[in-house]
Amino acid sequence: MQFSATFLCAMMNRWSHWGYWLRQRVLNLTPGLVLLITIQSALAQPQARPTPSPSPTPVQSPATLSPATPAGAVYQVIVTQTSDTALRTAQGLDSSAYRGSYQGQPVIFAGVYRDLSNASQQTSRLARSGLSPLVIRRQPASFRVAVLVPDTQTVGELRANLRRVQGLVPDAYLDTFQEQSVIVAGQFREAAGANTLASRLQALGYSPLLITVPEAETVLLPSQAN
Repeated sequence: MQFSATFLCAMMNRWSHWGYWLRQRVLNLTPGLVLLITIQSALAQPQARPTPSPSPTPVQSPATLSPATPAGAVYQVIVTQTSDTALRTAQGLDSSAYRGSYQGQPVIFAGVYRDLSNASQQTSRLARSGLSPLVIRRQPASFRVAVLVPDTQTVGELRANLRRVQGLVPDAYLDTFQEQSVIVAGQFREAAGANTLASRLQALGYSPLLITVPEAETVLLPSQAN
């Protein structure tokens, strides 16, 4: 019985030693296991993707603008004298000349031209013949396509945008609309042509304005007609 008791005590001491050693090993491994589990959890989580910013919505704003460059304008020459002699003189220079009225006043219509220089030549010939001619510019209604220039743009940015629009429309130019700077890209007799150009400008990232230019008549002074 004494041997059995001694053997049992020895085994209990050995188990106690191994228990202490195993407990220390577990404690030493715990921080590493926790770190490994944390890294694996982080890698397993889906990564958030950046949300793309929405593209700007194109805006079309119908408005009214006084014409700067007439689109499809015609120039009609009139003579304020209406005597038979004046009519024969006018018909000698343009066989289609005829009597009529303009704004309630009798006149002689002495020719219609699409180019101001041709109308100016006719007025010069009529004036040399002793008549008093005037030129009436008739401009039909049209549609102008423009790009608004923000006040915050620098001169360099403005020039860069003008060159970019001119790459699409070579004769684009700067103008003012409601006291703001705009790049006028084109002017059309029909709305369909204006809408086509507006769509092409939208493809470049611009928000074009569709500006309605009303029908107008202007009597040019002699200095303006030459």
